[in-house]
Amino acid sequence: MTDPAYGPVADGAEPLVDTARLTRIATALIWTWLATDVALGMSALYTIGVLGGLGGAIAPAESFAGLEQVLAATGVLNVVAVVAAGIAVLRWIYRSSRNAQALGPAMAVTPGWAVGWFFVPIANLWKPFQAVSEIWQVSADPHAPDAVPIPAVLRTWWGCWIASSIISNIDFRLSMHAETAEQLITASWFTVAAVPVDIALTIALTTIMRRLSQMQRDRAGEMRQAPPQVAEDAIFE
Repeated sequence: MTDPAYGPVADGAEPLVDTARLTRIATALIWTWLATDVALGMSALYTIGVLGGLGGAIAPAESFAGLEQVLAATGVLNVVAVVAAGIAVLRWIYRSSRNAQALGPAMAVTPGWAVGWFFVPIANLWKPFQAVSEIWQVSADPHAPDAVPIPAVLRTWWGCWIASSIISNIDFRLSMHAETAEQLITASWFTVAAVPVDIALTIALTTIMRRLSQMQRDRAGEMRQAPPQVAEDAIFE
């Protein structure tokens, strides 16, 4: 099923596609991922407690019953949720970038690279932010995108994304090599620390998606209402 179009397009012009459905799907999957992330954090906090990491004594052996299975199951659910949400978000970025390119053809980052930069080491520290910022600016004002300031919500999203990635990477490496209770406690604290960062990340990202989708819908509405001589050159559906 394709996303609904905004209306007929001029010959040879790239159509604008309503991203409302993509936004709803991606948002639902992001919040689902966050739920598994919180569950993982709670499991890690429980692990810290039974290992005596909260200042108490190490819990009796029966407290560990099923803990490993719970941690494994929660971890698997989290990975599945990460993949599903990641695919949905990248699809949304690609589609939003194509819409923005239809509005402002002189964009520096193509739709393919708006997604591709996430997978390029080193460059993925800033290029995806540049791509989404450009989508935002063009969607806000296709005629003078450079005059559109980068909002705080975009900077918050990217800062949280970088912080979450670093924390998760450290957590993964520590967990893989944890052989003592102390090492497991340290790794678990990183799992717990990721939760508030990921909550902020989720709120910022879903806000960006909702607002960007609305901006592109507004631009399409302006095109439909434009006088015939202007609409002739406009790209809209």
